[in-house]
Amino acid sequence: MADRIIVVLPDDASDDDRRAARALGATEIVSLTEFRALQPAAPEAPIPTFTPAETGVLTELAYRPDTRSRLAARLGVTTSTLDNHLAAIKRKVLDHLATSGNVPLDGYLSMEALVGWTMRHFPHQET
Repeated sequence: MADRIIVVLPDDASDDDRRAARALGATEIVSLTEFRALQPAAPEAPIPTFTPAETGVLTELAYRPDTRSRLAARLGVTTSTLDNHLAAIKRKVLDHLATSGNVPLDGYLSMEALVGWTMRHFPHQET
């Protein structure tokens, strides 16, 4: 039985691109749109539950970023306590990402990625 080699090309791929893929051994050629339609949707993972203190850290980090010492001072905690909150938050977010099939390949969640995740899942609301 021959191997199945699928090549995914951009939606606007030319006939030359398709011929080149065939020449390289592609047994099937699909557009990016077609490929996405074939992929099963990632399961919706529930948003983690954060403590009030963790929610405060997430909000400050995402919408008023600063140094650790300044964030801790604004929150009225020590930098050690802030680090503990961040570690708990990162564990919960990584678990959420793993459940939804989006965990980073290296298993590491950077502060930038955490801020982006927070801004997507907890849009800032002016009061």
